[in-house]
Amino acid sequence: MMNREIIAVYIHPDNGPIKPMSLDIDRVRDAAYRQTMPALEEQARLEEIVGQIRYHFPKIDITIHTPHIRSVMARLYDAKNFSGIVLRLPGRIDEDAQTISRNVEREVEHIRAEFARISSQQQERENEYQHMAAQHKRLQAERDRFRDQCIAQERRIAHATQKEQHMAEQLRGSQERNEHWQQKLAHQKKLYEQSMQEVSCKNVSLEQKYRDVRDQLGDIRKLASQSQRDAEQLQIQNRELEQEIERLKAMLYESNSDPFKQDILIDEYDYDHIDMQ
Repeated sequence: MMNREIIAVYIHPDNGPIKPMSLDIDRVRDAAYRQTMPALEEQARLEEIVGQIRYHFPKIDITIHTPHIRSVMARLYDAKNFSGIVLRLPGRIDEDAQTISRNVEREVEHIRAEFARISSQQQERENEYQHMAAQHKRLQAERDRFRDQCIAQERRIAHATQKEQHMAEQLRGSQERNEHWQQKLAHQKKLYEQSMQEVSCKNVSLEQKYRDVRDQLGDIRKLASQSQRDAEQLQIQNRELEQEIERLKAMLYESNSDPFKQDILIDEYDYDHIDMQ
């Protein structure tokens, strides 16, 4: 809560008792702040102080004692350290208790009204600050949660991409093995054809050689058939992986377009159902 800075100024007149008054330092500063030119700020402070003194003591002649006022102005920055200032000024102060009482009452009412206004403004600012602080904290929490979700989703996609690359390497290896067995089968076929050409000149060993070649050919065909089945199975798994990657991309697009659905999308996704072969 803001407190106005008030200095107790005691006016020592030529005639009459020494009387106190409250000099509102904030009003003096406000008068300076309202000036558009820096050169006029000191004059504005001086006029405000003179006006406050004349308001309380209209029979005091203050115009010829501006050095006293300027000395007060020079110490305004240190106003909190003063308990009071005595100004010796020409003129007189009447012993009018009723007038003094009315002036004091008006000053008190003015101070109370100003205090109530400032208190209300300060309370409104504190409420607004609390509201903005709570909103800022909530936005920070949402930002951190969304960032964590994005990082987790990116890690899942990177892991799925690595699995896809691994499956592609396995598929290439299977294709290479299939080509190898096909080459071996072609080579065995050539051997078989050569053996058939030699059958005319090797009648004695023809039957035995034919059985050996037939057994070898059967083994090779079994191996080739197994390799073909492995290649087909890998192709099926590769297609399933491509479908899973497309589904993950769609989920990521939906999570980027609507952040409130990300929790649901991440819970629905079970990444471990992809089986590495």
